[in-house]
Amino acid sequence: MSGGSTTAEFDSEHVKTLGQSPTYLMQLMLRLYEFPDKATGDKTITGAYPKEFVVDYVRGYQRVPG
Repeated sequence: MSGGSTTAEFDSEHVKTLGQSPTYLMQLMLRLYEFPDKATGDKTITGAYPKEFVVDYVRGYQRVPG
């Protein structure tokens, strides 16, 4: 790890900032999770499969020293 920081945002909302940044290549993996209905307590997951979600955009950048 090097100096610098790593910041994560979700829907333009700050989630977390780490006081370090990796010095190696990274990859981003997105996954869709389905949870039971908390309001009704129904644990049955319904609907057609495969399910899908649309990602509007993913952005990553690296600060250039100097």
